[in-house]
Amino acid sequence: MVASTLLAGVGGVALTAFTPATALAAVCGAVTPGTYGAPLPSGGGTILCGPGPVSSIGFTSNGTGTDLVLEGNTKITGNTAGDGGLLLTSNSAQNLGLTVAAGFTGGFIDSTGSGDDGIHLASQGGTVQVTTGVAGGGPITVTGDINGISASTTLGSTVDVSALLADGGSKVQKDVNLCAEAPLVQF
Repeated sequence: MVASTLLAGVGGVALTAFTPATALAAVCGAVTPGTYGAPLPSGGGTILCGPGPVSSIGFTSNGTGTDLVLEGNTKITGNTAGDGGLLLTSNSAQNLGLTVAAGFTGGFIDSTGSGDDGIHLASQGGTVQVTTGVAGGGPITVTGDINGISASTTLGSTVDVSALLADGGSKVQKDVNLCAEAPLVQF
């Protein structure tokens, strides 16, 4: 009787310790991210994520710009449909950034089978910058189901992608929409 009670107590602790919300909070410090499919507001500023495994990271940055910094050996495995790798979006003109920090070792982003990009940053008019390889940090393997990295903005702003990828095979999509498309008129 005593042994079964102790085991049940240990199992309860294990279940509590490994809930998705707890795992996500540990990966990005005090800021709890949502997932790729259900992002949460970022609050803006610089957010350090890592080290550790997580299924996906998702933020919206609608009030102020956000810079995500991956450090340690962050491992993102968003292999479930609709829950890809790393997502950072803004529906206003906010600057967005993602940097792999110096000292980054052994991490990866893999969203194979999700129907999503490995890394997806999109702003509606702010500057978008993705830097996946820096001095002192190793390259990161990014595998996306659609694109390895997708970075886009509108209204003539800047997209800068500096990608040092370990696998060399991931697709990178940079898209800057300078103006709205008008229908082609022929005379």
